[in-house]
Amino acid sequence: MKRLKQIVNELKLTQAAPDAALMREFIFYSPKMPLRLHQEQLVAVSKQFSLKVFDAYFTNADKH
Repeated sequence: MKRLKQIVNELKLTQAAPDAALMREFIFYSPKMPLRLHQEQLVAVSKQFSLKVFDAYFTNADKH
């Protein structure tokens, strides 16, 4: 989270002509935050399932 705040502050300082690499880093920044308790509970009680879809582009067959 420190890095995100640093990127935001640097971008605020250079609003007129922001650095392209810095903008790219801001756009693609992936925060590493743990799930919240209610999200963990939802994942724990969820059921995994699969759906059949027809793949017309590669195999012309049904896929799971």
